[in-house]
Amino acid sequence: MNSSPDPLEDELATFRPADPSPEFRRDVADRLKADEASLRRRRAVVAIGGIAAAALAAALVARISAPRPAPDPGPPPFVAVGPTSPDATLKDDSPSVLVYGRALADSPEVLQALLDRHASRGAAFGSPPLRAFNPRPEFREIPGGL
Repeated sequence: MNSSPDPLEDELATFRPADPSPEFRRDVADRLKADEASLRRRRAVVAIGGIAAAALAAALVARISAPRPAPDPGPPPFVAVGPTSPDATLKDDSPSVLVYGRALADSPEVLQALLDRHASRGAAFGSPPLRAFNPRPEFREIPGGL
C-alpha cells in the first residue's frame, strides 16, 4: 500500500449522496402501500382457498366414514336337486333353467333327451331353427355391396 493518499481517493471521499427529493419519497411510499394492499389480497385468497380445501376434506372424510347399508344378498344360490326319475323331468313341459338343471343333475343323457324333445316341439310349430347369430332380415344384404 501507498503511504501517501491518492488524489482520486481524496476527491471521492468528499462526495456525499444527495438527499432524496420529496417526490421520490412519495413515489416509494405509494409503491410500498400498493405492495401492501396486493399482499393483503393474496393473503385473503390463500385463506379462502385453505378454508375451501378444509371443507372439502371434511366432506370427503364424512362420506368415507359414514355407515354404509348392508349389501343386498340377492337371490338364493342355485341348489341342485337330487336325482329324479327321467319320466318326471320329461313330463314338465316348460323349458326352464330349473328343468334343465334337474335333467343335468340326473345325467347328460336325460338332459339330451329333454333338449331333443323341446327342439322337436319348436320345429313342429314351424319356427326357424335357433342359431347363435340370426341376422335380422334387413341386414342380410347390404345394398350396393361393400
